[in-house]
Amino acid sequence: MRPLREVNRYAVTLLPTEDYLRWTMECPDADPHTTLEDLRDDPTVYLVPEIEGDMDRYLRRNYKRMLADELYAWCTDENYWPKDLSYRTFCKLFHVQLSSIVYDLASGPIDKDDRDDDE
Repeated sequence: MRPLREVNRYAVTLLPTEDYLRWTMECPDADPHTTLEDLRDDPTVYLVPEIEGDMDRYLRRNYKRMLADELYAWCTDENYWPKDLSYRTFCKLFHVQLSSIVYDLASGPIDKDDRDDDE
């Protein structure tokens, strides 16, 4: 068996909280039967650079992109988004889980969406 290939990224998983569930219920076309378990069943994972030092500091500098992505995925009308898009709100809406070891079990290349590729 060949050794697993480690990816030079950390994985940040955003697990919705009860506050996020409450927000989704205020959006148009909300399904009143949606549960927190439903939202957590397939959470979003963001690959971020390997972080030397304080993860909280990294998140404070980079949360806005993840927050906007999560809100947009549920409701494209920004009029329904929370008025306060601060780091504090981000932390109320999501429990952040960090994985510092990420393995690539696939044999093919990783395809990236070309939109907004600023790296």
